[in-house]
Amino acid sequence: MAFRMRAIASITVAIAVLALEALAQNVVPVSSQNRQPDEIVLLFRQVGQLTHDGKYAEAAALGERVLAEAERRFGPDSPIAAMVLGSLGYAYMRDGKLAAAEPVLKRCLAIHEKVDGPEHLNVAQALSDLGMLYGDEGRYAEAEPLLQRSVAIRVKLLGDERPEVAQSLNNLAAVYQDEGKLDAALPLFQRSLAIQEKASEPTDPLLAIPLGNLGFVYKTLGKFGLAEPLYVRAVSISEKALGAEHPNVVAALNNLAELYEAEGKFPLAEPLLQRALSIREKVLGTEHTDVALSLNNLAELYREEERFAAAEPLLLRSLAIFEKALGPERGAGSQQPCRIVSRPRQAIAGRAASAALRGNLGEGAGASAPGPCEGARKPRSVVSEEWQASGCRAALQSEPRDPRGGLGT
Repeated sequence: MAFRMRAIASITVAIAVLALEALAQNVVPVSSQNRQPDEIVLLFRQVGQLTHDGKYAEAAALGERVLAEAERRFGPDSPIAAMVLGSLGYAYMRDGKLAAAEPVLKRCLAIHEKVDGPEHLNVAQALSDLGMLYGDEGRYAEAEPLLQRSVAIRVKLLGDERPEVAQSLNNLAAVYQDEGKLDAALPLFQRSLAIQEKASEPTDPLLAIPLGNLGFVYKTLGKFGLAEPLYVRAVSISEKALGAEHPNVVAALNNLAELYEAEGKFPLAEPLLQRALSIREKVLGTEHTDVALSLNNLAELYREEERFAAAEPLLLRSLAIFEKALGPERGAGSQQPCRIVSRPRQAIAGRAASAALRGNLGEGAGASAPGPCEGARKPRSVVSEEWQASGCRAALQSEPRDPRGGLGT
């Protein structure tokens, strides 16, 4: 799935902090002797920083505390509560709690529409966030009108060349891409990147998002020569801006690795996937479902190289993590796609990898291995690690491999 430009920490959270400060100062008198920001603003800043640092669970936990305080002091339908709801919903998405995120983001949108009116920038951001959530869940028919409305509001109020417009264009294009509408997605991604490049510094981490998404479209169309420099640039920008061990760096590494695999450049892909796995294990812990995805990604590379002995323990560990997180009974006999890491998954492990695993375990050794999934893969995943799951065990056993790349994958 394409990498969404959701409530982006470096822009949207900063704007939200400023807006919250203004709201708090209007509601709470500030002494001329004490110009310190209100405590709720300081806590809100911490939520934004934790989100920016990829510490989504901590951001969500703190966001819940801030929301309770905002509701107590200013009321449950106050603009301040709405600001906090938006950041909390984003943190839930990035932490894989899609079910928790939806009512929070719906409430955020409702408050902003009531308080600000239907064509306010706050409404545009809330529409974008909720649309991204629906896109992550594969609810494209619900996502499209929200994202189209977000684009229209921002273009009307800001003009055509603002980063906020680039965000909305990217998010709408991401849904089109996920639906396989590449002809509709490509010009929007191109336009989003052009706006972002014009408005940003060359090392702005936001550039990695449209670079990765546009690279994915080119790769899907078989234009590897156009895709590679975009992916390489996305890796470089992410590392310089966020640090070598930030979760968002994994997205860029996975995208570039998958391109190299598609080109048959396996020796170039392997260290990228190993590094992605190492980052996730260090940042998220060894039992996180995103670690399972990285294990599967590396195992699939080994499967393509016919290194089945190396693939087997990775697949077994990946399966164990999912069974522990989701329960062994989840998805038994289910034909529904697995919804992992904030987006619908066609599968977690490949038929070929599963066949190789069964062969190594003595369950049909020598079975022919079908090729990797040829369907549209998704390079994101505001990330972020926000999931619902269905059919995951069945997917591990029988479906095409995890479409990796993009945020959180």
